[in-house]
Amino acid sequence: MLNSRKSKTECLALIYVLPGTEVQLSETVTEYTLIERIQVGDPIRHVTRGLKVTVDMEKLEFTCSCRMFEHKGILCRHCIRAMEMTNIATVPDKYVLNRWRKDVKRKHLDVKVAFHGSDKIEDELRYGRL
Repeated sequence: MLNSRKSKTECLALIYVLPGTEVQLSETVTEYTLIERIQVGDPIRHVTRGLKVTVDMEKLEFTCSCRMFEHKGILCRHCIRAMEMTNIATVPDKYVLNRWRKDVKRKHLDVKVAFHGSDKIEDELRYGRL
C-alpha cells in the first residue's frame, strides 16, 4: 500500500493527461506521446504540453520524459496513464519504493535505547565532571 499524498495527487491529476500518438519501436517497446493540459499564470490560462512515455512490456519498464520517478521516487501520472493504455492493472513492485510502503519493517525502529539508573558507567560520570 502506498502512503504518500504526492502519489495520490498524481492519480487525481490523471484527468489532465490525454492519450496522444503511439509508435512501436520494437516488438516489446512502445513509445506513447501523451498530451497534458496544465493551468498556468494569473489569470489562469490552459497550456498543453506533450510528454513521451516509453514502455518495455517484456521488462515492465516505464520511462517518462518528465523524469519524476528518477528524481522523486514517485511514479508520474504519465506512466500511470501509459499503464492504463497497455491494460496493466497493478503497478509493478519496482515502482513502489520501500520508503512509500506501509508493510515494510523499518530498521530504525529496531534500535534499542538503554536508560541508565543510578549505576552510570565510568565514561558518563567523567562527562558529568567536566
